[in-house]
Amino acid sequence: VQGDQLFFVKKKIFSLFSCSLYFFNTVQSCIDMGNSGSSDISSCLLTEKEFLSLRKGDRIDHRDFIGMFAVAEITKVYYNRQGKVRIHYVEFPAKYDVDVDYYQSRHDVARARAISQRKSKGALSGYGKGRPVHIKPSPSDVSCGWIDGVITNRKGGQVQVKYLLQGRQQSKWVHLDNEYELRAPVVNHNNNNNNNRRNYRAANQSSDSGYHNHGTDGSYQYQQQQQYQMQQQAQAQMQRQDQMTVRTQLLLDDTEKLLQLTRTYLDAANARKCSQDQLSIYNQKVVTGLTCFKMKVSGMSKNAKKEGIDFSTAFKSSLALIKIFENDYRTEFGDNAYLMQRLEPCLNYMRSVLVQENVPSLPYVDEYEFDAKVASSVISGINHAQNHVIPDRMHHVNTNSKQYKAQQQKLQRQYEQDGQTENVHTVNINGLTQDYNSSKIAFGQSKQVQQQRAEQDLNALRFQEPDLVNDGFDDDHDCQMK
Repeated sequence: VQGDQLFFVKKKIFSLFSCSLYFFNTVQSCIDMGNSGSSDISSCLLTEKEFLSLRKGDRIDHRDFIGMFAVAEITKVYYNRQGKVRIHYVEFPAKYDVDVDYYQSRHDVARARAISQRKSKGALSGYGKGRPVHIKPSPSDVSCGWIDGVITNRKGGQVQVKYLLQGRQQSKWVHLDNEYELRAPVVNHNNNNNNNRRNYRAANQSSDSGYHNHGTDGSYQYQQQQQYQMQQQAQAQMQRQDQMTVRTQLLLDDTEKLLQLTRTYLDAANARKCSQDQLSIYNQKVVTGLTCFKMKVSGMSKNAKKEGIDFSTAFKSSLALIKIFENDYRTEFGDNAYLMQRLEPCLNYMRSVLVQENVPSLPYVDEYEFDAKVASSVISGINHAQNHVIPDRMHHVNTNSKQYKAQQQKLQRQYEQDGQTENVHTVNINGLTQDYNSSKIAFGQSKQVQQQRAEQDLNALRFQEPDLVNDGFDDDHDCQMK
């Protein structure tokens, strides 16, 4: 969440969280499943309540910088920094001790020995040293797909995988049951897996003997490396196409959710039975969804320029969904002017966003208290969506990519065959907020103002007098001071 919408989202998200959870995924950083894994593995992770109850001397599993889960002991709890502890890896020297912030890496902490000593129970349980696999080195980056790798070591249910990334040999530990990062090689009729394995070994240095296989013919070795690179490029192209299907579907999911919010709001307005306060809440949910929808599409557009890709077909599919919704609703309530004057501004805003028109920021009702407890709940909810809900959805779409791609192409053809042109007009903010039952209307602060406020808060902390009574020292510090 960036720019002038950050303050808006902070103030609104607690009461409206259930309706806007999906919208908080931007395309480039929609997940950080790099360290969590399958739903089975995820059941081993510590909950927020479990983590916050940790005390000095307790033990947990923690995933270190090379990707391996290892047993660690809590050596310090930062009581003045909720959710932060210092750990010592039981089988390693103290120089590897690190601080762990739950809210930044909740997917790295699990119950003691739940993953580090867990035997593999999945489809890859029989995989061992020398076995080719597909690995996703950076699942938090949706532009990074599956690439070829080879298992070079195994300890219990965890394996070390070596792979080539951007021409450099790298390695990473991952549990065999972590289906979000590791899978069996996909059979490619134009690319035999045995050839992949031979090419990989020809292009990489053996981790066991230190012997670099140059072969008896340097030109043959060069050809092998070139062939391997071409195979990698072809595979990357296929992976990019699969990612486009997933990213398009996430946009369509958000489009449908926003249309459903709009429908619920209009139904409440039509019923005339709910109070003004209730109708105001429905109105605010729609405006929150529109704001997040704008951020979603804006993020996709920026990523398109950065990655050299085209999301125009995704936007057309989204516009087709909007048209279908509008036709159905107008067929049912087209003669109801009271509803149409609420429907039209919402759909116009969505269309304006999708055709890249400049749209204004939308206001919010400034009646909500946003304290540390609320912030903790919000962050926990967003992390759950990013680490579980959204990755599970992406996994499902990826598994059924042919079906979803066909549906997306059908929407695109329908849009083009209808010869639709989006005659958008200037956004009417009053039309979008006509049921706000409050005088406390505010707009999100600009990024510059937010930075100024952050600097002021930081300076206040820098120059405040120390509190020698409640400074958060632990028992060890207290003993040393005495």
